[in-house]
Amino acid sequence: MPAGEPVAAPAGGPDEHLAADTFESDEELEEFLALTYAERHRDAA
Repeated sequence: MPAGEPVAAPAGGPDEHLAADTFESDEELEEFLALTYAERHRDAA
């Protein structure tokens, strides 16, 4: 890395980025995770 270049700070853990009220229920979170998983695997195929 060249001298004088800024060094990026780590992003931190996931707990630092989640709001407590992002999902209204565990079921809503599970639905989101299932959809995200399915979309990622659909795009990879």
